[in-house]
Amino acid sequence: MIEIIDNGQCEPGLIYNGVVLHDGRDPMNEARFQTAELQASEADIILVFGVGLGYHLRALRERWPRSRITAYEPAPEIKEAFMARTDVLDFGPDRLNWLEDLDNLGWLVTREIVRGDAGQTVALISPGYKEAFPREADLFSQIISEARIWRAVIEKTAREKNPLFLANLLTNLPTVMKLPCLAGLSHRLTGWPGFIVGSGPSLEKNGHLLRRLEGRGLILAAGSAYRPLLDMGVRPDMVVILEAEDTSHFLGLGPASADVVLALASAAHPHHFQVQGFTLASFHLTRGASFLFGSPDHVPQGGTSGSAAFTLGLLLGLNPLVLLGQDQAFPYGRVHLPGTPGDVPLTPDMTAFSVRGSDGTAVNTHSGFIASLHWFAESINFLKKADPARVVLNASETGAHIPGVPDASLNQVIDALTRSSGGVPRLTDLLVHIAPPEPDQVRRRLDQTGEMIAKLSFIHRRAPDQAGPALAECRAVNPLLDEILFGLDKTASTSQTTTAFEEAEKTILAMLEALD
Repeated sequence: MIEIIDNGQCEPGLIYNGVVLHDGRDPMNEARFQTAELQASEADIILVFGVGLGYHLRALRERWPRSRITAYEPAPEIKEAFMARTDVLDFGPDRLNWLEDLDNLGWLVTREIVRGDAGQTVALISPGYKEAFPREADLFSQIISEARIWRAVIEKTAREKNPLFLANLLTNLPTVMKLPCLAGLSHRLTGWPGFIVGSGPSLEKNGHLLRRLEGRGLILAAGSAYRPLLDMGVRPDMVVILEAEDTSHFLGLGPASADVVLALASAAHPHHFQVQGFTLASFHLTRGASFLFGSPDHVPQGGTSGSAAFTLGLLLGLNPLVLLGQDQAFPYGRVHLPGTPGDVPLTPDMTAFSVRGSDGTAVNTHSGFIASLHWFAESINFLKKADPARVVLNASETGAHIPGVPDASLNQVIDALTRSSGGVPRLTDLLVHIAPPEPDQVRRRLDQTGEMIAKLSFIHRRAPDQAGPALAECRAVNPLLDEILFGLDKTASTSQTTTAFEEAEKTILAMLEALD
């Protein structure tokens, strides 16, 4: 029930179901006070839970007149009162945006906070709205908080790993030039079921059931899950490695097989390329590496080999895709299975967050898993629109619920599979027909990238005011250059920019030498 408090002496207040949303004594001053408490010097995007009669929007506009405001109002009758009593505020279509539901908020914060280049994002929930709509307000806050965590994990990973990835790519270049690229198998296995296996503790519960597949589907496993699967009597068809750090000794703990494809990210640690006994193939994590080697596709992932295996399953055309061992949480008090690369003890500095579990109860997770969890949710939501016929199920049976993915019993999923007289095609047989990268093409792209870097360096020295636009233009057309010059932005000093160009030129020359 909505009640407008109009005492005739100032702007009206607002009560909703007995909760005061705007104090009738001076609601505009109240809104200014609450807005002033926001700890932000600037705001690119402002997210508002509850518009009331518009006082908070006006106060926010006074403080940040150029910022975009996106507002969600949980009560339709309040929004109706707002529209009837409040001026349009002259925001314009690019300054005030309405959210119709909180699902749309998830898409917005993913686009703007996680993937976008927005600077400061400000969120406002007034005390009255927090009291009147506690569940919705908590969900609003959680969506924004988890998006910020995801962005922080992405930025931290990029800062720490990008130099290492480039160094590994340089070392691996001669070997990658001899390997078939998995992108060449795009949609070659359309319609076959795929089981995407991670090394979460839940794999101990149901992983042995994969022995019942009997050639009715393919198993794509994270490298950390390889040994546990062998111990269960399960041999995967593909083992996926993307780690920039050396985890190769874990692969040597079990018997290798030439029938198993060791799928190696081109920027993985070089020691993984020296593991014996497997059939080796490459894939590329970034657009820059795909551009260099002439691959039609790169493999987006959420920071884990399991998420890379999921994307490779999509690329191959597998359907349905069944996740297991993808806990994204630690309901058993462990992060991964014992004896795997990710098996580390939980410590107090692993900040725990609560998320919905596969059984509907709350389970604890940490910032890294939140990033991976949201990556899966975002990818699958996009998949529903881009390829509605593709089915994804989560048969981990324990751990976090992945939004948008039905939880399923692995036993029942396997029971429902149809048998084929010929059995699933062998990946190793298909890879025989995939040619390795073309050396002349790789050399030309390195030459082109080197020429761009040299020209940018010249512009930086002779016409520094034109360097920024020129760099942006080159980055847009050459993803390898973009990655080599990672971290170089308008805040860099003259000496930092000069050093970045010098190091980039050295990297290209070293790659050309490695190619020869």
